[in-house]
Amino acid sequence: SINFIKNNMLKEEVEVKSEFESVDVPPSVLTKMAVSRFNLRYEDISESEKEIIKTVLNGNGEEKKNIHNDLKNECIDIIDKRLDENSDLDLKDKLLKVKDKLLRMSYNDESFPTDISNIYNLKTSVSE
Repeated sequence: SINFIKNNMLKEEVEVKSEFESVDVPPSVLTKMAVSRFNLRYEDISESEKEIIKTVLNGNGEEKKNIHNDLKNECIDIIDKRLDENSDLDLKDKLLKVKDKLLRMSYNDESFPTDISNIYNLKTSVSE
């Protein structure tokens, strides 16, 4: 065991350096590439998603609170409809837990972007 430790201590460490080659690409080409990727990613965004993004980025506290409450109420309405439609007890139990969590959720400015994203994802998943 002493030899094992000695060998590890005497081993020379080699530092690997990676070098990147820079390619001179004009900014106009990079801009076109970035715009095309952005358009591909966000071409199928809905009006409600646009409104949410606009509010998250530029909205004041009152607008954020209103959109938070509106989305939360829409989710609760959809869950209520699902509860009426389904007879599966397991599914009803899960829906009731989600509804309870939504009802206890309140607006928080620090966690607003993640909260609104979670609520919107919940709305789309429950709607399907």
